Amino acid sequence: MKHIALIVVLCLLAGMTYGTFELEDPAAQIFEEQQASLDRQVKQTLEKDTLCAINTDAYKCSCIHKETGRKISMTHNECVPRASKSPNNQKP
Repeated sequence: MKHIALIVVLCLLAGMTYGTFELEDPAAQIFEEQQASLDRQVKQTLEKDTLCAINTDAYKCSCIHKETGRKISMTHNECVPRASKSPNNQKP
């Protein structure tokens, strides 16, 4: 009888501790939200402060930051639309 009572008590304790674990990590959610916010800010900054141009001979696209003059690395598919929106590349 003592063995059954001990098993029941241990099962109840295990059940109680199971309910205290969180299924989702709140700190990870906050970190992901902050990263998403920073990514949006970076994209907005790139759209405002970036000059892109296409080299028609080699069909290579390159972008630089307006204020710092540093080259910005981005994929060709991201660069081409920015270059076409650039006021210097638009035809009258």
